[in-house]
Amino acid sequence: MNRGTSGTGARAGLLATLVAVLCACAPAAQRTGPVEYLDRDTAVTFTVVAHPLIFARVRPDLAARVRDYATAAAASMDRNGQVQYVLIIYLWSTVDPRNEPGAGGPAPDLVLAADDRRIALHPMADPAQSLPPFGRPPVRHFVGAMYRTDLATLRFITAARYLALLRGAGRREARFGLWRDERQSLAELVGPSQ
Repeated sequence: MNRGTSGTGARAGLLATLVAVLCACAPAAQRTGPVEYLDRDTAVTFTVVAHPLIFARVRPDLAARVRDYATAAAASMDRNGQVQYVLIIYLWSTVDPRNEPGAGGPAPDLVLAADDRRIALHPMADPAQSLPPFGRPPVRHFVGAMYRTDLATLRFITAARYLALLRGAGRREARFGLWRDERQSLAELVGPSQ
């Protein structure tokens, strides 16, 4: 195969990926305000942001213009009048699914860096509760989980000047910078600070 043909194939693959991402985002772009979803299996009502925060990290070690993504959608879960807040986080990539992040393993512990705070996030262990069908990545292979949080933390995130999502620690730490800032959607979910 000559270099011109492989370059054309790579560009076509990148274009196909971008089209898939844009098509997946099109219905979400029409929504405004939080979206409600009733999980019929568990009777939990989710109220989810219309547009999730999207974090990305560049992967020049794999190929030019390749990114790994983390999609974080804030939600409230109402279970028989008991409300708790969660971040629904998906880790995914536009490259071969055998590559990071996740690689088919369990959801990892994460850290949300917001201004001068480091907020530890641990996946919730509730096998009976499935993730609501909002904010799923436009790829087949991803890792998703709910991470417990609270209203005060979500309001702090809304007002933070700097946000990043961290995975791993030390030399293996992967930093996902804020790629698509949708904190206005988050503010619509959590309301004004008291």
